[in-house]
Amino acid sequence: MLDLLIFDLSRQSETGLDGFAEIDAVHDRLRPGRFAVFYWTLDRRWCPSPPMEGELLRTLCGDMRDRGREKVEFFVNMGVRVFSRHDLEAGEEIFVMVFRKSGEALRGRRGESVSLARKSRLDTLDSAFTRDIANNVWHIYRKDGVQKQLVTRFVRLLTWHDEQVGIWNGVRWRSIGSAQMEINSSLVPVPQKYDYDFAGNGASRGSARRLI
Repeated sequence: MLDLLIFDLSRQSETGLDGFAEIDAVHDRLRPGRFAVFYWTLDRRWCPSPPMEGELLRTLCGDMRDRGREKVEFFVNMGVRVFSRHDLEAGEEIFVMVFRKSGEALRGRRGESVSLARKSRLDTLDSAFTRDIANNVWHIYRKDGVQKQLVTRFVRLLTWHDEQVGIWNGVRWRSIGSAQMEINSSLVPVPQKYDYDFAGNGASRGSARRLI
């Protein structure tokens, strides 16, 4: 049994989930109480595309009338903006859905092992963590490897250092253990203040914030 599953559904986002048997791993290979992450690149073209959110919800959680009794529950959705350089325009956008298998929630393992605690510790005071990783919209550089960064972040956030992760990369399964999250080179959103005209006639002025 695995402690986390991560699926790259970029191919399925073009064809839908019909016939995608690998999704059964959520029921068959994932430990109770643990998470399954699904992500795919959003198509910016105005063209028909499978309703991936709805298909995932129906496939994993069943019909809406059955909600509350399902063995897998929706947990959260997220967005990832991929940048090629320092500018305000994201070159690619990725949608993420996270599900949790029913069962006892993940508990802290403090005191179990000093080495395990040290290796699993997150630098939550780093600006990259507080301004980006801890939010539900991430900003990453393409040059650092999009899939590598996504997998590393989810592994570090949702597992302990000694746990096992299953990854579907769109073609085949692979299994990995721990991952080290290098955040020193992460793209960090920086708030910028600018004046704006509140009433439209210059009578009242204030400030607002803009990210990246």
